[in-house]
Amino acid sequence: MENKAISYESKENKTLPKGAKIVKKSCDVSIREIENGFLMRKSYDIHYTLNEQSDYLYYTKETYYKTDPTAPKEKMMLADLFN
Repeated sequence: MENKAISYESKENKTLPKGAKIVKKSCDVSIREIENGFLMRKSYDIHYTLNEQSDYLYYTKETYYKTDPTAPKEKMMLADLFN
């Protein structure tokens, strides 16, 4: 098979400007199963102010997991939660 186009996406390195104050921060998480594991995507939406001006910062972080990151780490009985 011949590759006609290959693209590379580097990871995002976004940071808040120095002196910015966070007004509101939200994070949406989605998990996708792939051939050899799972991808967790966290999408951040940050509303901040700087020098009396308001702005937004958006970025996404993706992380690979070999096993399902939402699965319980250990088996636990309901009664164990009340000890």
